[in-house]
Amino acid sequence: MQKRFLIIVISLLCFAGNIFSDELSRELKEKIWSEALKITQQMDDRQKVGQVLHFAIPGKSITEETKRELKKYTPGGVILFAYNLGTEKELMNLNTSLQEEMKKNKALPLFISTDQEGGKVIRVQDGVTEFPGAMAIGQAFDEKLAYKVGLSTSYQLNRLGINLLLAPDLDINNNPENPVINIRSFGSDAERVVKMGLAYERGARVGGALPVIKHFPGHGDTTVDSHKGLPFIPKNKEDLLKLELIPFKKAIESGASAVMSAHIIYPLIEKKYPATLSRKILNNILRKELGFDGMVMTDAMEMDAISKNFQKKNTGSLAIYAGADVVLLVSWGENIKKYYNMIYTSLKKNKKFRKYLELAVARQVAAKIRTGLLHEEYSAIKIEDQEIAEMIGRRKREALQEYTEIKS
Repeated sequence: MQKRFLIIVISLLCFAGNIFSDELSRELKEKIWSEALKITQQMDDRQKVGQVLHFAIPGKSITEETKRELKKYTPGGVILFAYNLGTEKELMNLNTSLQEEMKKNKALPLFISTDQEGGKVIRVQDGVTEFPGAMAIGQAFDEKLAYKVGLSTSYQLNRLGINLLLAPDLDINNNPENPVINIRSFGSDAERVVKMGLAYERGARVGGALPVIKHFPGHGDTTVDSHKGLPFIPKNKEDLLKLELIPFKKAIESGASAVMSAHIIYPLIEKKYPATLSRKILNNILRKELGFDGMVMTDAMEMDAISKNFQKKNTGSLAIYAGADVVLLVSWGENIKKYYNMIYTSLKKNKKFRKYLELAVARQVAAKIRTGLLHEEYSAIKIEDQEIAEMIGRRKREALQEYTEIKS
């Protein structure tokens, strides 16, 4: 067992990369990565498969059905929608109950996420400031404003127990007929999206909830909504590098450590699969060429782009093989079982798949360590390292200080 663990550490350590921003020492980065690998190897196969699944839950309070599913699947995260979100107190109680349930199951704390982009995409409405959307912020063209909005949004959500912010949108809205991105984008040119989007992301990182930049490698130049169909964008890698990839590349260089993939086919790069299922895009372009090695999560797998076009494929395993670390589901019940079985079957039948799955789990665990989840009192698994603890404490103090200054 120890020999196998050592081999995995050596083979995976080179992947530590940009899951850690440049502000941390190399020693601390490697220490966090080593802890993540150690925790991953302590999991059994059932827990590893569960960790890469994030799914929705019913209701504004934790139900018996939710308790059963948390225990059975030990997911890496939960996503919340409007039907989960009551008053500020109800939301805090729900999130506390979810985390306490995971502690009872002796599992890792959850990433709890929601879409809170501002403007027309606002899930949480009580206990937070309702900010304008990305396009309005983009038109202001004020980096300090974008930073403050990102920080405030993240800080307020984190206070309520939401630790994963599905924003900002770094798509360049370069197609006026785009039915889904549109005003969710900071603008139609790369300079505006880079300046405003990166300022928002940096602020959100300080606020405490981990921001997720989306939708890689770009959802701006399409007339098809991937919720309702499968978009095709006839651009090659060189075309994307000249425009769509610029905000993502700059954000990665700036320290962004979570990305959401797009359900879009780029036939000049990958004819068979959309970005979410494409190793050529998620591994070769995102990870190798852009140097990203943070946490990659898929967009919702129930969207028509995936569910109606690849229903005969093992899409859960394909996403992990492609380079995703989180398979996002916006439902519960049978769909969780279906995706869990997909991935578990691949793990048991394909020896090579184990490496991809364990790397995905380790990346997510490292993100949880960095976000401070393994230092919370509800965490059944603790990181005792003093240097990591000091980093977490310092970040919490900085977040409170900056948020207090903004409020005053």
